[in-house]
Amino acid sequence: MKATIEKLGLSVQGGQIVQRLIADKNRGEAGTKIGTIVAKTVKGGYLSREDIVFNEYRADPDLRKFTKKGDIVIKLTQPLGACLIGEGEENLLVSSFCAIINGFEGKDIDPRYLVAYLNSERGMRQIASLMGGSTIQTISIGSIKGMTIPYPTKKKQEEIGLAFEKRIRVEALATKLVALEQERVDAMISEVEEEE
Repeated sequence: MKATIEKLGLSVQGGQIVQRLIADKNRGEAGTKIGTIVAKTVKGGYLSREDIVFNEYRADPDLRKFTKKGDIVIKLTQPLGACLIGEGEENLLVSSFCAIINGFEGKDIDPRYLVAYLNSERGMRQIASLMGGSTIQTISIGSIKGMTIPYPTKKKQEEIGLAFEKRIRVEALATKLVALEQERVDAMISEVEEEE
């Protein structure tokens, strides 16, 4: 069985155009510092916390453009990707290079499954096929709403969502291992240089 994101009863909200709201210190404008999700913050199915941008905004952004636990943030530009907002990732402003998919409460669609599908080879192909634009390829909010999603049983959705979460954890561990090994190599090279 398949259904569109819109027919599943989910909401898709475009991100905030932040450039218009950033406080200009040269003009003496004061602002409120807010963590902002930009395109590079969404990586391989997870939110890269170190890539969150903290801007000072002179005006209050639209409250609908802030994250809540359980939302999905999807990138509207290449490289494509989506992430599920987890504990400690709430109240971040989503920039216009991304969109928020929410409204999962009371629905038969597991957000973990949907984020797994959006990051799958098939999901990425579908998103890429919906992109348009001559200079910068983007996907529209309407196209996201119209995306056709395979709609398996709740049990199968949970199984796929858990497998995707495991993949993210494995990738994070592998990334840490690579960084540690690089540090070891760098330390060995430093020792050699000091011996000379």
